[in-house]
Amino acid sequence: MVALKDIESKYKSAIEGLGSVTAQTLVELSARLYEEIKVQEIDDDVYFGDVLLFQYGIYGGYHENGRHFGLDITRQFRCHLPDDDESYQLSFTLIFDPEPFENAGFNNCRSSDFDNWSGDMDDLANHFARIAAAVSSDPKPFEDTGSYSCWSADFDGLASFVTHITATKGFVEAKKHTPKSYSLKFYQV
Repeated sequence: MVALKDIESKYKSAIEGLGSVTAQTLVELSARLYEEIKVQEIDDDVYFGDVLLFQYGIYGGYHENGRHFGLDITRQFRCHLPDDDESYQLSFTLIFDPEPFENAGFNNCRSSDFDNWSGDMDDLANHFARIAAAVSSDPKPFEDTGSYSCWSADFDGLASFVTHITATKGFVEAKKHTPKSYSLKFYQV
C-alpha cells in the first residue's frame, strides 16, 4: 500500500526501468501497476474508487504537446482525505506524430476544425466562426473522428479490459509507430 502522494513516484520508477515505452508496454505496465500498487486512501465503497480510463485521439495545436496523436491510460482515484473527497488522476500518455494516424483514417471528419484554435484571444471569434461553418455544412461533425475512450469498470475484470483495448483501432495503429515522447501527470479533477 502506498500513500496517494507517492503514487506518481512509483509509476515514474517503473517507467524509467523500462528503457523504452511503446503502446504494448504502456498497457502492460499500467495493468501490472494497477494490480500491484494499492493506494491507502481509496474509498472502496465508492463506484469508480480506483479505475482505469483508456483513451486515444488526435489532439489539436492548442495542446501543450502541439498537434499529436495521444494513447493514454489514466488511473482515477476517489479518496478519503481530510477535507477532500475529490478525484485524482494519474495519466500516462504516449505522444505520437499525428500524420500516420491521419493517413490511417483517424480524425477523418474534420475535428481539426474544432482543434485548431491558436490560443490567441484575438482569434477566438474566428475559431467559433469556423466551428459554426463546419456544423452548418455537416450536422454530424463529431461523428467518427477517430477518438475513443472506455473505463475498466465497464468490463468483467482487468483481463477483459486489456483484451478489449489491445484490439482497438488506435492501439493496433500505435503499435506500428514509435512515440515521440511520453507524459506522466498527477492532478486533482
